Amino acid sequence: MSTGAKTQKLFCGLISFLFLAGGCHLPSQRPPVQTKSYLLSISLPQTPPSAKPAYCIAVRPCQSAPEFASKSLVYRVNAVEYQKDYYNQLLASPCENITQALIAWITQLQWTPCIPGTNPKDFYTIIPFLEEFYGDFRDPSNPFAVVKMQLSLTFTDSSCNCTRTKLTRTYEKKILLSKSSVNELINAYSQAVEEILAAFQKEMEHVFSEE
Repeated sequence: MSTGAKTQKLFCGLISFLFLAGGCHLPSQRPPVQTKSYLLSISLPQTPPSAKPAYCIAVRPCQSAPEFASKSLVYRVNAVEYQKDYYNQLLASPCENITQALIAWITQLQWTPCIPGTNPKDFYTIIPFLEEFYGDFRDPSNPFAVVKMQLSLTFTDSSCNCTRTKLTRTYEKKILLSKSSVNELINAYSQAVEEILAAFQKEMEHVFSEE
């Protein structure tokens, strides 16, 4: 079997495996007739933090690599090929989900979020950037979700009229799927984001405890 035929067979198998409507048709050959929308469900922390910031925290809206910016789910099917799923998508983009999760996370920790329009003199800012967000189905028997994100913490200091970077970390999580389904993939994305935010929280606590 030729390489092209193997790739087409793999993609057809993946689409069928994920229960996509309409059989194996490439998006360019047939427009979607029905879509299903999903929302990430990220559990918030239940344990009080070990340190609190002396100033409020602003959350900059998450930015994303362009290939992962849309609501459509993305699947990696071989070393160089990615496919968008036009039948299943997120209700909000990955970045919108992450921005809202960060705000809810800060509130849950009882860290003070900066109120838009108040223009505080001294404040922290969390800057998220989503580098990767896809389902890896190169091995259909061993699929997993991939989330890679850079998170930075800066401090705007009125005494020097400057902004300093206090922390920058890149986190990558790969969550194995117990079965190949869209619901399982969404749950794995949620778990990956949750684990990344928990790791960043610990890093922030260390920064706050030293100031």
